Amino acid sequence: PEPLAAAQKHFGDKVYGIPLTFAQQDGRALTFGDGIFDVVITHRLLSHVPDKEKSTVFTEARRVLDHGGEFIDDELVLPVGFSLERFADFFGVLADHFPGDAAEQREVAAVMRRFGKEAAPHYYHTREALEKDLDGSCFRRVDTREQQHFLTRGQNTVGLGFRLKK
Repeated sequence: PEPLAAAQKHFGDKVYGIPLTFAQQDGRALTFGDGIFDVVITHRLLSHVPDKEKSTVFTEARRVLDHGGEFIDDELVLPVGFSLERFADFFGVLADHFPGDAAEQREVAAVMRRFGKEAAPHYYHTREALEKDLDGSCFRRVDTREQQHFLTRGQNTVGLGFRLKK
């Protein structure tokens, strides 16, 4: 996948001397061995997972973490009735920042708008629902940080970043 290749090119194989592993996998059935990572970092992972399968994702993340390892993620909390059309438009605007001619930027904008509409069908609608999943996971919550998300400002949305410890 191109995003993984871009991330690897940007970061290399280490950050601050810490080795990195980039992978796209099904979070319900990771192919990594037990206890091999110190940290698992995802971005809006749970938004892609149906509610009934989220506990499996937590279990798999815990399995691949070493003792004391951390799981870090960030999720958007979108209220019922949130305008996914507006969200998709924001993604389309991001295309203006991509290199290339106008035709390439239009193509990127179309892909980004489609991504904004289809990318994450399982958004949380309340902070309480997300926190319930975190508290019901097989981890101990270390930190939760709330921020207004720049893409959805003014629509009563919240970005919630969290760290969980094994």
